[in-house]
Amino acid sequence: MISEEDIVLKLATLIKTNTPTSFSKYGDGEYLCVTSNYGYNCDNDNYTNKLKNGIIESFKYMIDENKNENNYIGLWNDKQKSEFWKSLVQNKINWVNYQTFIIVDNDFKNKFINNDLKNKISLYKTIQDSKLNKYIICNPLMVKIGLLFNTENILHVPFQNWFDEHFENHLSYLKEKIGNDQQPMVLTSCGMSAKVFIAELSKIYPKGIFLDIGSALDLLCTKHDSRGWKYSYQEIYDEFKCLLPEDWENDKWNNIYIQAKINTGLHLKNQ
Repeated sequence: MISEEDIVLKLATLIKTNTPTSFSKYGDGEYLCVTSNYGYNCDNDNYTNKLKNGIIESFKYMIDENKNENNYIGLWNDKQKSEFWKSLVQNKINWVNYQTFIIVDNDFKNKFINNDLKNKISLYKTIQDSKLNKYIICNPLMVKIGLLFNTENILHVPFQNWFDEHFENHLSYLKEKIGNDQQPMVLTSCGMSAKVFIAELSKIYPKGIFLDIGSALDLLCTKHDSRGWKYSYQEIYDEFKCLLPEDWENDKWNNIYIQAKINTGLHLKNQ
Protein backbone atom coordinates (compact mmCIF):
# COMPACT_ATOMS: atom_id res chain seq x y z
CA MET A 1 0.00 0.00 0.00
CA ILE A 2 1.20 3.50 -0.85
CA SER A 3 1.69 5.54 2.33
CA GLU A 4 -0.81 8.27 3.18
CA GLU A 5 1.72 11.04 2.67
CA ASP A 6 2.84 9.61 -0.66
CA ILE A 7 -0.67 9.21 -2.10
CA VAL A 8 -1.67 12.73 -1.07
CA LEU A 9 1.42 14.14 -2.79
CA LYS A 10 0.95 11.79 -5.75
CA LEU A 11 -2.64 12.88 -6.34
CA ALA A 12 -1.62 16.54 -6.14
CA THR A 13 0.98 15.93 -8.85
CA LEU A 14 -1.46 14.04 -11.05
CA ILE A 15 -3.99 16.86 -10.77
CA LYS A 16 -1.41 19.55 -11.49
CA THR A 17 -0.36 17.72 -14.65
CA ASN A 18 -3.95 16.94 -15.73
CA THR A 19 -3.19 13.23 -15.62
CA PRO A 20 -6.24 10.94 -15.73
CA THR A 21 -6.77 9.37 -12.34
CA SER A 22 -9.40 8.18 -9.89
CA PHE A 23 -9.77 7.65 -6.17
CA SER A 24 -12.68 5.59 -4.82
CA LYS A 25 -13.02 4.64 -1.16
CA TYR A 26 -14.60 1.47 0.18
CA GLY A 27 -15.54 1.43 3.84
CA ASP A 28 -17.88 -0.51 6.11
CA GLY A 29 -20.96 0.66 4.22
CA GLU A 30 -19.83 -0.63 0.85
CA TYR A 31 -18.61 -3.90 2.37
CA LEU A 32 -21.83 -4.56 4.27
CA CYS A 33 -23.94 -3.56 1.28
CA VAL A 34 -22.38 -6.26 -0.89
CA THR A 35 -22.21 -8.95 1.81
CA SER A 36 -25.53 -8.42 3.63
CA ASN A 37 -29.12 -9.02 2.58
CA TYR A 38 -30.49 -6.09 4.57
CA GLY A 39 -29.50 -3.05 6.58
CA TYR A 40 -28.28 0.49 6.00
CA ASN A 41 -25.14 2.55 6.47
CA CYS A 42 -24.42 5.34 8.95
CA ASP A 43 -26.38 7.79 6.77
CA ASN A 44 -29.49 5.55 6.80
CA ASP A 45 -28.91 4.70 3.14
CA ASN A 46 -30.43 1.26 2.57
CA TYR A 47 -28.49 -1.72 1.27
CA THR A 48 -30.34 -2.93 -1.84
CA ASN A 49 -29.66 -5.57 -4.46
CA LYS A 50 -29.33 -2.95 -7.18
CA LEU A 51 -26.83 -0.94 -5.17
CA LYS A 52 -24.97 -4.13 -4.23
CA ASN A 53 -24.62 -5.15 -7.86
CA GLY A 54 -23.66 -1.61 -8.85
CA ILE A 55 -20.85 -1.49 -6.30
CA ILE A 56 -19.53 -4.93 -7.23
CA GLU A 57 -19.58 -4.29 -10.97
CA SER A 58 -18.01 -0.87 -10.49
CA PHE A 59 -15.18 -2.33 -8.43
CA LYS A 60 -14.55 -5.04 -11.01
CA TYR A 61 -14.54 -2.54 -13.83
CA MET A 62 -12.09 -0.16 -12.19
CA ILE A 63 -9.65 -2.97 -11.36
CA ASP A 64 -9.94 -5.46 -14.20
CA GLU A 65 -11.21 -3.48 -17.20
CA ASN A 66 -10.14 0.12 -16.78
CA LYS A 67 -6.51 0.26 -17.95
CA ASN A 68 -5.52 3.46 -16.17
CA GLU A 69 -2.61 2.70 -13.84
CA ASN A 70 -3.55 5.71 -11.70
CA ASN A 71 -6.79 4.28 -10.35
CA TYR A 72 -6.58 4.12 -6.56
CA ILE A 73 -8.80 2.37 -4.05
CA GLY A 74 -9.07 3.75 -0.53
CA LEU A 75 -9.70 0.98 1.98
CA TRP A 76 -10.25 1.00 5.72
CA ASN A 77 -7.36 -0.85 7.34
CA ASP A 78 -9.02 -4.26 7.66
CA LYS A 79 -7.49 -7.45 6.30
CA GLN A 80 -10.79 -9.32 6.11
CA LYS A 81 -12.32 -6.63 3.93
CA SER A 82 -9.27 -6.31 1.71
CA GLU A 83 -9.23 -10.07 1.13
CA PHE A 84 -12.91 -9.97 0.19
CA TRP A 85 -12.42 -7.23 -2.41
CA LYS A 86 -9.34 -8.98 -3.78
CA SER A 87 -11.42 -12.13 -4.31
CA LEU A 88 -13.64 -10.28 -6.78
CA VAL A 89 -10.93 -9.32 -9.26
CA GLN A 90 -7.96 -10.67 -11.17
CA ASN A 91 -5.66 -7.66 -11.33
CA LYS A 92 -3.62 -6.01 -8.61
CA ILE A 93 -5.41 -3.34 -6.60
CA ASN A 94 -3.75 0.00 -5.97
CA TRP A 95 -4.66 0.19 -2.28
CA VAL A 96 -4.26 3.56 -0.57
CA ASN A 97 -5.38 5.10 2.70
CA TYR A 98 -9.16 5.43 3.08
CA GLN A 99 -8.66 8.83 4.71
CA THR A 100 -6.63 10.31 1.89
CA PHE A 101 -9.05 13.26 1.58
CA ILE A 102 -10.56 13.09 5.06
CA ILE A 103 -8.98 15.27 7.71
CA VAL A 104 -8.93 13.22 10.91
CA ASP A 105 -8.28 13.98 14.58
CA ASN A 106 -4.65 12.87 14.37
CA ASP A 107 -3.97 15.37 11.60
CA PHE A 108 -4.61 18.13 14.11
CA LYS A 109 -2.88 16.40 17.01
CA ASN A 110 0.27 15.81 14.99
CA LYS A 111 0.35 18.89 12.80
CA PHE A 112 3.50 20.18 14.51
CA ILE A 113 5.18 16.79 14.13
CA ASN A 114 4.36 15.78 10.56
CA ASN A 115 2.96 17.31 7.37
CA ASP A 116 -0.25 15.29 6.97
CA LEU A 117 -2.62 18.19 7.56
CA LYS A 118 -0.50 20.61 5.54
CA ASN A 119 -0.33 18.17 2.63
CA LYS A 120 -4.09 17.57 2.63
CA ILE A 121 -4.83 21.31 2.61
CA SER A 122 -2.33 21.66 -0.23
CA LEU A 123 -4.12 18.89 -2.14
CA TYR A 124 -7.40 20.79 -1.85
CA LYS A 125 -5.62 23.94 -3.00
CA THR A 126 -4.37 22.04 -6.04
CA ILE A 127 -7.96 21.01 -6.87
CA GLN A 128 -9.13 24.59 -6.37
CA ASP A 129 -6.42 25.96 -8.68
CA SER A 130 -6.97 23.40 -11.44
CA LYS A 131 -8.15 24.86 -14.74
CA LEU A 132 -10.19 21.76 -15.53
CA ASN A 133 -13.96 22.12 -15.36
CA LYS A 134 -15.16 20.74 -12.03
CA TYR A 135 -18.39 18.88 -11.43
CA ILE A 136 -19.57 18.01 -7.94
CA ILE A 137 -22.12 15.41 -6.78
CA CYS A 138 -23.37 16.08 -3.25
CA ASN A 139 -26.41 16.55 -1.02
CA PRO A 140 -28.40 19.83 -1.17
CA LEU A 141 -26.77 21.29 1.95
CA MET A 142 -23.27 21.20 0.48
CA VAL A 143 -23.81 24.25 -1.73
CA LYS A 144 -20.75 26.04 -0.33
CA ILE A 145 -18.48 23.40 -1.81
CA GLY A 146 -18.99 25.14 -5.15
CA LEU A 147 -17.54 28.33 -3.68
CA LEU A 148 -14.47 26.45 -2.49
CA PHE A 149 -13.78 24.87 -5.87
CA ASN A 150 -14.93 27.73 -8.10
CA THR A 151 -17.73 25.90 -9.88
CA GLU A 152 -21.47 26.11 -10.35
CA ASN A 153 -21.59 22.62 -11.87
CA ILE A 154 -23.21 20.87 -8.92
CA LEU A 155 -25.56 17.89 -9.04
CA HIS A 156 -27.56 17.66 -5.83
CA VAL A 157 -28.78 14.20 -4.85
CA PRO A 158 -30.99 13.25 -1.87
CA PHE A 159 -29.45 12.29 1.46
CA GLN A 160 -30.36 8.61 1.10
CA ASN A 161 -32.39 5.88 -0.63
CA TRP A 162 -32.52 7.25 -4.16
CA PHE A 163 -30.09 4.99 -6.01
CA ASP A 164 -32.50 2.27 -7.17
CA GLU A 165 -35.00 4.56 -8.87
CA HIS A 166 -33.02 7.65 -9.76
CA PHE A 167 -29.37 6.81 -10.42
CA GLU A 168 -29.78 6.58 -14.21
CA ASN A 169 -31.56 9.95 -14.34
CA HIS A 170 -28.84 11.62 -12.28
CA LEU A 171 -26.13 10.05 -14.43
CA SER A 172 -27.86 11.25 -17.60
CA TYR A 173 -28.13 14.76 -16.19
CA LEU A 174 -24.44 14.77 -15.33
CA LYS A 175 -23.42 13.50 -18.77
CA GLU A 176 -25.50 16.24 -20.36
CA LYS A 177 -23.87 18.80 -18.09
CA ILE A 178 -20.35 17.60 -18.95
CA GLY A 179 -21.20 17.35 -22.65
CA ASN A 180 -18.15 17.41 -24.90
CA ASP A 181 -15.73 18.17 -22.08
CA GLN A 182 -13.17 15.42 -22.64
CA GLN A 183 -11.39 15.88 -19.31
CA PRO A 184 -13.81 16.71 -16.52
CA MET A 185 -12.83 16.70 -12.87
CA VAL A 186 -15.63 15.10 -10.87
CA LEU A 187 -15.76 15.26 -7.06
CA THR A 188 -18.20 12.92 -5.34
CA SER A 189 -19.66 13.45 -1.88
CA CYS A 190 -22.66 11.16 -2.16
CA GLY A 191 -22.01 8.00 -0.16
CA MET A 192 -22.04 4.51 -1.58
CA SER A 193 -23.32 5.59 -5.00
CA ALA A 194 -20.08 7.53 -5.59
CA LYS A 195 -18.34 4.30 -6.58
CA VAL A 196 -20.88 3.66 -9.32
CA PHE A 197 -20.75 7.23 -10.59
CA ILE A 198 -16.97 7.09 -10.88
CA ALA A 199 -16.96 3.79 -12.77
CA GLU A 200 -19.68 4.83 -15.20
CA LEU A 201 -18.13 8.23 -15.88
CA SER A 202 -14.70 6.63 -16.34
CA LYS A 203 -16.13 4.58 -19.21
CA ILE A 204 -17.34 7.72 -20.98
CA TYR A 205 -14.52 10.11 -20.07
CA PRO A 206 -11.31 8.05 -19.85
CA LYS A 207 -9.22 11.22 -19.59
CA GLY A 208 -11.15 12.49 -16.57
CA ILE A 209 -10.12 12.93 -12.94
CA PHE A 210 -12.54 11.37 -10.46
CA LEU A 211 -12.17 11.91 -6.72
CA ASP A 212 -14.36 10.40 -4.02
CA ILE A 213 -13.95 12.92 -1.19
CA GLY A 214 -16.97 11.63 0.74
CA SER A 215 -17.76 13.46 3.98
CA ALA A 216 -14.37 15.18 4.15
CA LEU A 217 -15.77 18.70 3.82
CA ASP A 218 -19.08 18.30 5.67
CA LEU A 219 -17.98 20.20 8.76
CA LEU A 220 -16.31 22.97 6.77
CA CYS A 221 -19.33 23.51 4.50
CA THR A 222 -22.20 23.01 6.97
CA LYS A 223 -20.65 23.75 10.39
CA HIS A 224 -22.09 20.41 11.50
CA ASP A 225 -19.93 17.42 12.35
CA SER A 226 -21.41 14.41 10.52
CA ARG A 227 -18.76 11.90 11.60
CA GLY A 228 -17.90 12.56 15.24
CA TRP A 229 -14.54 14.32 14.93
CA LYS A 230 -12.93 15.84 17.98
CA TYR A 231 -11.82 18.99 16.18
CA SER A 232 -14.13 21.99 15.82
CA TYR A 233 -15.45 24.00 12.91
CA GLN A 234 -13.22 26.89 13.93
CA GLU A 235 -10.14 24.68 13.79
CA ILE A 236 -10.83 23.40 10.29
CA TYR A 237 -11.91 26.86 9.16
CA ASP A 238 -8.59 28.29 10.32
CA GLU A 239 -6.69 25.68 8.29
CA PHE A 240 -8.74 26.29 5.11
CA LYS A 241 -9.04 30.05 5.55
CA CYS A 242 -6.52 30.88 2.85
CA LEU A 243 -8.66 28.93 0.34
CA LEU A 244 -12.05 30.40 1.26
CA PRO A 245 -13.87 33.28 -0.48
CA GLU A 246 -14.76 36.46 1.37
CA ASP A 247 -18.44 35.61 1.78
CA TRP A 248 -17.82 32.18 3.34
CA GLU A 249 -19.14 33.44 6.70
CA ASN A 250 -22.05 35.41 5.25
CA ASP A 251 -25.30 35.10 7.22
CA LYS A 252 -27.13 33.99 4.06
CA TRP A 253 -25.81 30.47 4.71
CA ASN A 254 -27.28 30.20 8.21
CA ASN A 255 -30.23 28.03 7.18
CA ILE A 256 -27.80 25.43 5.82
CA TYR A 257 -26.27 25.02 9.25
CA ILE A 258 -29.69 24.54 10.85
CA GLN A 259 -30.77 21.95 8.29
CA ALA A 260 -27.47 20.07 8.53
CA LYS A 261 -28.13 19.36 12.21
CA ILE A 262 -31.39 17.70 11.19
CA ASN A 263 -30.32 15.81 8.07
CA THR A 264 -26.68 14.75 8.52
CA GLY A 265 -24.74 12.74 11.07
CA LEU A 266 -27.89 10.77 11.89
CA HIS A 267 -25.99 7.88 13.46
CA LEU A 268 -24.39 10.21 16.01
CA LYS A 269 -27.78 11.14 17.46
CA ASN A 270 -28.27 7.60 18.68
CA GLN A 271 -24.98 7.43 20.54
